[in-house]
Amino acid sequence: MDTGEDIVPAFARIKNSIRIIAEDVSTADKKLSFVVNVILGEFGRVQKEEILAIQDYPKRGVFDVTFTGEGIFSSVLQILADNKKDPRLTGYRIFPHVPEEIILVAKSYSPLVPQREIDLVLSKYCDKLTFSGKILNELGIWTSKYKYKAKFKKGVYPPARFRLGNVNLDCHFNGMPIFCRKCRAYGHSMEDCNSCTNCGELSHAVKDCLQAKKCFLCFQFGHLYASCPMREKQENREEEMVVPMEHFAASPDLGDLSASPNLVIFSDGFSDVSSQCSQKKVEFIPVEQG
Repeated sequence: MDTGEDIVPAFARIKNSIRIIAEDVSTADKKLSFVVNVILGEFGRVQKEEILAIQDYPKRGVFDVTFTGEGIFSSVLQILADNKKDPRLTGYRIFPHVPEEIILVAKSYSPLVPQREIDLVLSKYCDKLTFSGKILNELGIWTSKYKYKAKFKKGVYPPARFRLGNVNLDCHFNGMPIFCRKCRAYGHSMEDCNSCTNCGELSHAVKDCLQAKKCFLCFQFGHLYASCPMREKQENREEEMVVPMEHFAASPDLGDLSASPNLVIFSDGFSDVSSQCSQKKVEFIPVEQG
């Protein structure tokens, strides 16, 4: 079973559903019985009454299976995850309609914004957020974009655009809902936009907002981004990471490092961003998926 790059187009996704693809399409019309009795029944321990529907496309070797509820759907996914090399799966690719982790790209309009601050904002909307690397152009130069694998919290999406200080940052991901091109919020068009980017209400624009200004980083009222305690903690951590030069030898690749009094070492990413970010209750506007 290979789930590496398999994905169902956003318009065709159905909740509590998996897609099974037979690699040999020449006999795909004869594989329905194997899919139901062996893959779902014997391997996945699924009863027929737990299958709501199967939409099969024999010429493509595709079987879309929708289950009666989230419980049996989750059970099948767990069995798949625990038994990826089971011989009964040979010749088939199996993956959920809605992937648990999707690729999320964040573009900062200033490359000077600390990555950890971007991680902190995005983690508010994710059960799991893993940094995958910086996106480079064909010349190997950074494009001011970051790539993540993300599992969104149930019922919410990260904002299409958010701000850190005076810098705009955009988010892009597969299956992204239609959003307003003016305020970048979901659920309405630019022509109908009257959204307040400070408090999130749709009844007034930000210039008419009576609420106290809200910090763009921690989403709390009472202070602005420039004086956010979360930034102060980050600056303190970076100061602690200054390493005296006597710990380093001259390198033929770097030249004589003694010309610089200090070398600051920064971590460029985390194996799991969500575990690194400070856990704090955050108020945000839920956006229904689907």
